[in-house]
Formats: sequence, structure tokens, C-alpha cells
Amino acid sequence: MTPDTTYRPIRQLDETLVNQIAAGEVVERPASAVKELVENSLDAGATQIIVTVTDGGTKEIRVIDNGRGIEPSDLELATRRHATSKIAHESDLEAIETFGFRGEALSSLASVAELEVRSRRPHAELGHQLKIAFGHSFPMTAIGSSPGTTMIVRDLFARLPARQKFLRSPATEFTHIAKVVRELALPNPHVEFSLVHNERPCFKFLIKPLVERFTELIKPEWEPDTIDEEAEFGRMTAFLSPIAETTARGELYLFVNRRPVRNRTLLSAIRNAYLNVLGPEREPSGAVYLDVRFDWVDVNVHPQKWEVRCFQQERLYAWLTASLRKHVGVRLTAAGPQALASSNQNTSPFASPLPGFENEWRRAAPVPGTRYLGKVGATANAAAGWHLAEDETGLILFDPHGLTERNHAVTAVASPETKLVTLPPRLIPVLESQRDRLAELKFDAERFGTADVALKAHPSLVTFAEAPRLLVKVLEHLLSSPAETGPAEAFYRSFFQGEGHGFTLPAGELDPVAAKGLVEGWGPAREGDTCPHGRPFLFRMSWDFVGKQFERGK
Repeated sequence: MTPDTTYRPIRQLDETLVNQIAAGEVVERPASAVKELVENSLDAGATQIIVTVTDGGTKEIRVIDNGRGIEPSDLELATRRHATSKIAHESDLEAIETFGFRGEALSSLASVAELEVRSRRPHAELGHQLKIAFGHSFPMTAIGSSPGTTMIVRDLFARLPARQKFLRSPATEFTHIAKVVRELALPNPHVEFSLVHNERPCFKFLIKPLVERFTELIKPEWEPDTIDEEAEFGRMTAFLSPIAETTARGELYLFVNRRPVRNRTLLSAIRNAYLNVLGPEREPSGAVYLDVRFDWVDVNVHPQKWEVRCFQQERLYAWLTASLRKHVGVRLTAAGPQALASSNQNTSPFASPLPGFENEWRRAAPVPGTRYLGKVGATANAAAGWHLAEDETGLILFDPHGLTERNHAVTAVASPETKLVTLPPRLIPVLESQRDRLAELKFDAERFGTADVALKAHPSLVTFAEAPRLLVKVLEHLLSSPAETGPAEAFYRSFFQGEGHGFTLPAGELDPVAAKGLVEGWGPAREGDTCPHGRPFLFRMSWDFVGKQFERGK
């Protein structure tokens, strides 16, 4: 009988391999490790947490806290899989009050990196240190240390090339770390947070009231509306943008029992409350903090605990929607209909052309021999108006501002003077980690103190006065999309069109002589082109169509 050479016997996996497989769910990248360690510090009652990372956390992550510490007898056990002080019985899973509870973080880190734990209880004279390198333990030793715990993770995934190859650049990884620390700092204003990268301080958030922590981290350009609502099952505190500052795409942070979470249903309740009262493209930005009965929230649905499931989700949804609708209605009544005046509706003056003209106006480039005719439509409604030209095929109506924007080269322009720009703390790490990308985007900005940067050069797309605002918006864009690449011109065209930031690009008023020169040298305008804001700037109407309107050629 021929043996079956394809058969593979079933084996019991060894503990190290089991932990490495489990680590794939818990520790996706350095930011995941930071999140787990900081949450442990919060559970330990820390009021001061310092996060220090090297090379985006790939070389070293160090989290230092002043919490309760770990007893020497528990230190080795704490690094084993499924070992935790936060749950003891099955019933504890029904009302989890802590950030961590699975008992997987330290064992996972110890299997895919070199883990060092230093801890001292407040009453103890000495602390103790334990090292585990990629699953191999070393004897515990007594050391001198401050009360609290220090967790050190070195060479994450260094011996696991299959995992290491998925890491991005240190700059990108650090951007993710900074985002995680900010999201954990937002709902915990009673804790002081510090972040250091490559020995350079990035930000420090002192203990402050919740609203001050929100404004310090988010740095909104508006004064937030504060909402406080209470029910028998919980409480909502929210800091949201005023009605006039609602946009087509708001940026919302959601926290449930001080935990940053992603819950589409609850986020929809917030957005829909505004949309139902204010209409489409009116989403709020800001943060919503929900304190809900612990037995109503299931946090055991995601390995990294980013998602939660609510047992009474329909009731929470209805309460959130009703509370926010009431708030928006009161604000709208007080502000009046002028609060809904939109500043970002990119509508074309030809969006609703005259009857019969719908299919005749075309966005098409003029042909050689174009002749400039003059300026038309300079009324109060049309502002500076448009310009008219003709060629052998028909009439051409164009917006010189849009055409100039389209043809404007993206180059670096030296600032006439060094301008200091104060950045929100959340953007300092982005400035540090995205220096090469900012240079590609024609920005020359250097740190000048703790939160200020010296702006020495800016893109030619905007004026010197508007360059600081563009720098902040670009940094925010890179914070949410750190890996975005591509030529500067393509980036800005996509950036302006997608975000609708309302910048005034340099074009100025066009006199007839300049308009004639612009018409005679149309440059790279092509059919279907738009300005960086996404608006068309060129329309034409054929002579055949004009003749039909006067019943010629019948």
C-alpha cells in the first residue's frame, strides 16, 4: 500500500508560537503596543504617563507611569498569557470597568520583541525588573526605581521578518503613535500625558478640565457648543462645532466610558441629528463623551478594543438623536437662518443654464486664432464677472481667476519675512515626521520653541498671508493620510478639490490687455479641466447653435 506523503499529523503548538500568533491580533504595529501599555497605566491609576519612542517605536517604546505598580510576586505572572488582575469570574465580563482585561498584551509583546518591566509599589523600598526576549525569560532582579511602572519594548518584530515587512517608515509609524496617545488623552483630562520621539519632546498635556483638554488637543477654529444631557442609564457630554461651522464632512471623536471607540451606529445618531434639522452637508465636528452603564457595553468584540457593542443600542441611538436635535433646534432658533449660509458650496453659475442651453455649453479648449471680445456680467451677483472670446467654432466664456489658478505652477516662494505660526500640539509630531513630504509640497518650516514654527517659504498656490492656514490644513491632511504621496501639483489639486478649504489663490483682477494675452496663449487648458477647487473655468457655445436660436439655416 502506497503511503500518503501529503498527510500532516496534528501537533500541539508550543507556547511561544501560540503567543506569536495571538500577537498578530493584539499588536498590529508600534502604535498598538503603545495603546495597550498606556491603557494598563490608566488602569493602574496613573496621573502621569510619559511615552518615549525611538524610530517610530520600531527600535524602542518606553511607557513610564506613576501608578500603583506590580507586586514582585505578580511580576512574572503578569507576562503570561491570559493572566490579569481585572477579571476573576465569568460575571465580570458583563460589566467591564477597565481598559484592559484580556491578559494578552504583555505576553504578546514578550513573544515578538524584547520586553523589560520595571515596577515598584508605593510602599516598597525597592523595585524589581523582569526581562523577556522573544519568549525567553531572564531571572527577576531587584533595582532602585521610582514608584510606578516602566514598560520597555525593544526591536519589535526584529526576529519576525514576515511581520516586520508590513511596518511603514518610522515617520509614518510615529504618526500613528501620536494619534493613539492623543485619543487616549482626550477623555482622560485627570492624567498628564507626555510624548517624546527620538529624544525630542513633541507635546505635553497637563491636568485640566475636560473642555480645556479638548480645545488644547483639537485646537478648533471655533468656540465649541457644550452639551450636557443625563438619563437614568448614563450621561453625554459633547463639545461640537456651532451651526455655522458644520460642514459636508465633520470630524468626530467618540468615547464610551473614557474609551476611544468606532461605533457606526452611535456616530450616525450624532450626524443624523444635525442632518435632520439643518439639512444635507451639515455634519458637526468635535467630541462626544458617553458614560453608560457598564453592563450595557460589551467591549469584548475586538482584539484591540477599538469597537464596542451596546446591548441597548436602539435606546441609546434614540436618546442621542433626540438630545442633539433639541440642542440644534434651540441653537438654530437663536442664531436665525443666516447661520446656515454656506461658504463651501462649489456651485457653478452654469449649474442651471437657460432653457434650451443645457446641452450646448461645452467645456472645451479654444482653437488657435481666438479673439478676445471683452468683459461681461460684472454685476453685484456676478462679482467681477467673466470674459468673452470667440474663435472659428463659436463663443467662449471663461473665468480668468479659475484659469489662472489652473495654470499656476506649484513652486516654493520665499516668505518676505519669517513668520511664526503656532501649531496645535497634535500637529507637532506630523511636522517632525513629515519633513521630507513638506519640502516636496514647497514648505520650509522649522520648529521655533515648543509650539511655534518659523515659516520661511510656502507654495506659490497661495499668498503669504494665507500660507500659515494652508500649512495647518496640509498637516491635518497628512495626519489622517500619512502615507499619501505623489507630485506636489497633483496633491494640491486633489487637496483643494476634495476638501473645499476656500483659500484665495493668487489671480487678481484681469484687465482687458491681460485678458487678451491670456486668451491668445491659452496654455495647458484642456477639455474637462477644472481649477484646484474643482470648478470648471471654460465654456463654449457653437456657432451652429447660435444660428439655430435666430432660425438661420432653415
